[in-house]
Amino acid sequence: MGFYMKGGTRKFLFYIFVLLMAFSVVASFFGVEKVTAQEAGSWTTLAPLPMRQFIYKSDVAYTGTAVLNGKIYYIDVNMTLRYDPEANNWTELAPLPYVNHWGALVACQNKIYVIGGNSEDPTQVYDPATDTWENRTSIPSTRVLNEANVVDGKIYVIGGQFPSYTFEYNIFPSSSNDVYDPETDSWSQMAPIPIPVRSYASAVLDDKIYIISGLQSNLNPGYNRNHLVQIFDPATNQWTNGTSIPIPVTSAGACATTGVSAPKRIYVLGGHSDYYQDLLHDKDFNQVYDPETDTWTNATALPTPRNGFDAAVINDEIYVIGGSDRDIDLTENEKYTPAGYIPEFPSWAILPLLLAVTLVAVTCKHKLNKHPSILGN
Repeated sequence: MGFYMKGGTRKFLFYIFVLLMAFSVVASFFGVEKVTAQEAGSWTTLAPLPMRQFIYKSDVAYTGTAVLNGKIYYIDVNMTLRYDPEANNWTELAPLPYVNHWGALVACQNKIYVIGGNSEDPTQVYDPATDTWENRTSIPSTRVLNEANVVDGKIYVIGGQFPSYTFEYNIFPSSSNDVYDPETDSWSQMAPIPIPVRSYASAVLDDKIYIISGLQSNLNPGYNRNHLVQIFDPATNQWTNGTSIPIPVTSAGACATTGVSAPKRIYVLGGHSDYYQDLLHDKDFNQVYDPETDTWTNATALPTPRNGFDAAVINDEIYVIGGSDRDIDLTENEKYTPAGYIPEFPSWAILPLLLAVTLVAVTCKHKLNKHPSILGN
C-alpha cells in the first residue's frame, strides 16, 4: 500500500519547509559558513592610522587604545582618533591638552582616562559625548611602563617603574597597586603585587586582573623577563598565580574575549622576548590562555610584529593598532577573528525573519481551522 497525503497536508508541510529554509539561509549566511572559515583563526587588514606627525621616538612610545560603545579610541601625544569598525574609517578628535608621554589608557563609565606618566601629570579624562578633556586627581605614586584596568567601575594601576630619564640599568619596578574611584575622584591602596614588574601585558577576565610576564628590573634586561601570570582579585584583595606563559614577553599587548561570540580566552600578542637572543626585534607571538584549563596554546601569528600597543576587543574580535617595530612607528590596523568565532546575528535580519514566521504561523492556523482533519491524515 503506497503512502498518500491529501492536498492540505502537502501544503502544511510545504509551509514548514519554507520556514525551515528561511532559518537555514539566514543562519548559513551569518553564522555557519563563517564559523567554518574561522576554525583556525584569521587576520584581516583594515584602514590604517592616518599619517601621524612623528616626533622623537620616546614621545610616541606606549600610545594606547580604548573601546567605548563599539568604537576604538586611539590616543597619542599629539592626536586623538576614533575608529569605527563598521565604516572602517577614522575621525580626528580633540587632542590631549597636556602632553603625556607615558600615561596608561583605559575606558571607564563612558569616559577615557589617561593616568600616570611624568611626576606632575594630572589624570586627564576625555568625554566622547562632548569631545572635551578635563583634569582629575593625579595618581599618588607616579609611575611609567604600567597599565590600567577596570573592574566593577574602578580603575586599577599596578606595578610599573618610577620615572627615570637616565639610562642606568639599576631601576626596579614598584609593587604599588593603586585604585581610583571615578565617583569620588579619589585614590586608595590595595594589596601590592607579589613580584613587581613593568612593561607587562594585562587583561581583565571574570572580574580578575591578569598581570602577565614583564620585566623585573633594568639590570641585565635579557635575563629579567619572567614567565609569571599574577592574578589579582579585587573582591578579595588577594593575589594568586596562573600557569606561566610559555614565552616571556615585555611591551606586549593583551586582551580577553568574553565567551559570547568566541571562546573565553586571554590573548597576549607581540612584544619583545629574550628567547631568540634578539632583544631588538619585535615578535609576532599570539599566545592564548584558557582560564578553564589554566593552559596556554599558540594561535595564528600577528601579521605585523610590534610592541608598545594596546589590544582592543569589540564583539570578541581583536584589533591591534599602531605600536612600533625596531623603533619604527607603525600605522597598521589588523583584526584577529578567533578560532570558534560565531558572528553576531544582525539586528536588521530579525524583523523580516519574524514576519516570515508570523506569516507561516497565520497561514497554518487558517488551514487548520478550515480543515481540522489535516493533522489526522
